[in-house]
Amino acid sequence: MTKTLDVPTNVKDAFITDPALRAVGRGEHYSVCVRYNARNGANQYVGSKDRVAYFFGGHLNQLIDATPEQCGKAAYKPFPELEKLCYVKACD
Repeated sequence: MTKTLDVPTNVKDAFITDPALRAVGRGEHYSVCVRYNARNGANQYVGSKDRVAYFFGGHLNQLIDATPEQCGKAAYKPFPELEKLCYVKACD
């Protein structure tokens, strides 16, 4: 996530779903829905955003904006690890 967020610290209102095996293209991959409010490059919060993360070989492969069909009815639970996210330069 540190590579996908403009400012990967002080994320607010973070939620995640349990992993689920979903059809993707010709195969199936595990995915999770993630909801969070992060800051942009101007250090302003941009509002809550839903994204879907796809995993391949046990690693995060893709994180994209979620459609209502992908995450609209998702059962989210708190994701405190994302709210505590830090990268070395910001936490020194």
